[in-house]
Amino acid sequence: MKTIASILLFLIFTSTDLYANWAVDIEVVSGKYSSKVSIGAESLASSAYDAGRDMPVVEAGTITAYFSHPEWKVNKGGESFSDFYQDVRGESYPLLWELKVDTGLAGVHKLSWQLPEAMPGGLRLILGLKGGGSVDMHENTSYLFMAASSNIFTIEAVMEETPVPHPPFITDLISRNRALHVHWETEEGAVGYKVHLGTDPTVYERTIAVRNVTNFKIGKLENGKTYYMAVTAYNEEGVESGYSEEVSAAPFNSIPTSPVTGWQYVEEGEDLILRLSGARDDDGETVRYEVEVYSDRQMSQLAVSADADGGEVNLGKLPRGTYYWRARATDGTDYGSWSGTRIIRVDIESEGEVERLEKAYGRKRF
Repeated sequence: MKTIASILLFLIFTSTDLYANWAVDIEVVSGKYSSKVSIGAESLASSAYDAGRDMPVVEAGTITAYFSHPEWKVNKGGESFSDFYQDVRGESYPLLWELKVDTGLAGVHKLSWQLPEAMPGGLRLILGLKGGGSVDMHENTSYLFMAASSNIFTIEAVMEETPVPHPPFITDLISRNRALHVHWETEEGAVGYKVHLGTDPTVYERTIAVRNVTNFKIGKLENGKTYYMAVTAYNEEGVESGYSEEVSAAPFNSIPTSPVTGWQYVEEGEDLILRLSGARDDDGETVRYEVEVYSDRQMSQLAVSADADGGEVNLGKLPRGTYYWRARATDGTDYGSWSGTRIIRVDIESEGEVERLEKAYGRKRF
């Protein structure tokens, strides 16, 4: 019966307070090696392994090779004397590491690996096989092979160019009520977009990440001021496109005019009803009214307030006394100016009271 040994090659990503890197573990799971496991590493694209890295392995022993990256901290302390480190960064790619395994055992062996979830953008690992051929380590998790006296594998790091998304095409820009609503077409490979806004051409003071949508509205802009906008797309790796064609507009909102108001008299115990009219909005927006009633001429003691669509607004019953009221209109974006202050009399029925008010404040009554 043939003795079968399994060799497990793990590429794992760990994240601790001490270090975070890739690790290649060659572990004796069963059987006993009659010679060394040779692990070689070359930082350049080379077919030669480093004989100085040959290390003896006992039954069920482990050798670990750490492949680090400058984005991660590497702590070399506290590890076995048989560990070594190799940097995966390079001024040029590909980079190649050669693993030579002398098993001295016949049978089927297995290499297996688990790649880290966090990979530098564009970096890809390929397992090279003896006699030619390769295995994409991102699409496969293991490889079976017949053992020989000398088994040579390579791990090759290649840097693929990450596709850059095309700049989005803006299809529409709507300017209304001090807001800009921009629309654009979907870009292939984009997982999100950014809207850029500024008050000078090609100079954007504000950038908003809007995720995977194709329109966005920015409100509360300065009335009548010209704004410039552009959109960019970005992919899963965070690679961002260039700017779209710039568009501009000066969002303007016509502020409603003040409503027409007048004095009012109501008998004590009756509801105070005020009639609102006269405000207009040149944009054609529907206006609403805000009403305030004060108990003092200085307009500091608010007695009651209300919002109304127009027409009549019922403010309920007020105690006997003299009040002062005003109103203003809004189109939902801006408020118009307050109307002039008008008097309200709440009193018991008194002959000649209305005539006295008309003489003092005019015949117009609300």
